[in-house]
Amino acid sequence: MLKSYYIPALRKRNELAFTIFQQDGAPPHIANVVLKFLREIFDERLISGNCECFWPAYSPDLNPCDFFLWGYLKSKVFSNPKPDTVEQLKRNIRREIRRINTNTLTKVLDNLEKLSTRLEKVVYSKGAWIEHAIYS
Repeated sequence: MLKSYYIPALRKRNELAFTIFQQDGAPPHIANVVLKFLREIFDERLISGNCECFWPAYSPDLNPCDFFLWGYLKSKVFSNPKPDTVEQLKRNIRREIRRINTNTLTKVLDNLEKLSTRLEKVVYSKGAWIEHAIYS
């Protein structure tokens, strides 16, 4: 996906040189071959497990996709109409991603910019999810 779609799209938009690539520390993401490839493309703009710029293992509260996108998409994709096949699921995902408007994304990013309390809780909980820090 990265080689076929994401990186060519960044190149086409002349954004590759300015993109910071962030990923979690899932074993497939930090395999040597994957990290070698990502380092060649993003150099010091790579944030990942087993890298110079390390990203906490449990940091959904600091990641826009985990903070907003996955829960939002799940609520939309599995309704109206509920997918019965993989193709329907893919179609619903694409449809709902296209429907996310700029205003919604701006609100999500504005909320993420208010990080002082969130960061304090993540540091206090040693990288755990904020919900674990709040409710423990």
